[in-house]
Amino acid sequence: VCSSDLKDFHSAPRQLFSPTSKETVDQRKGKFQKRSEKTREELLRILNAPQVQRVQQMLLQMRGSRSLVEPDVAAAVGLSEAQVGRLRALFEEQTQRKWNEMIRAGKSPEDERPGPPASPLADPAIRAVLTPAQQAAFEQMVGRPFSGRPGPPPRPR
Repeated sequence: VCSSDLKDFHSAPRQLFSPTSKETVDQRKGKFQKRSEKTREELLRILNAPQVQRVQQMLLQMRGSRSLVEPDVAAAVGLSEAQVGRLRALFEEQTQRKWNEMIRAGKSPEDERPGPPASPLADPAIRAVLTPAQQAAFEQMVGRPFSGRPGPPPRPR
């Protein structure tokens, strides 16, 4: 990877989400989706099959158990519409509870420091919605825990 590629990697999102942009949110969203697809195609071109699988596993780990309600993940795990609905309600309840705790503590979202991601199925309430076979399927999709620091590459100097 050359330094000009890294400069573009870091500057493109800033341009897409710039508050001074005269584009509408939908236009910027469309550009972001095109950029994401271009990045995906480029990765598929340069990575071998095991590397692509590992990247997909790490992305699932970063999204955590909430990825279970995404249509492709739900289908791969074999979730019913009722299960997806229960998970959505559970995630909404968890989000509301977290916001209420932050408000009571006088904190803002910026005060929260993300720790290492927990196992996606660490929450017993989430496990209770899935059958053992579905839990095993999701754990296989997620793969072994990533031990590095997720995020973009360092900024070029």
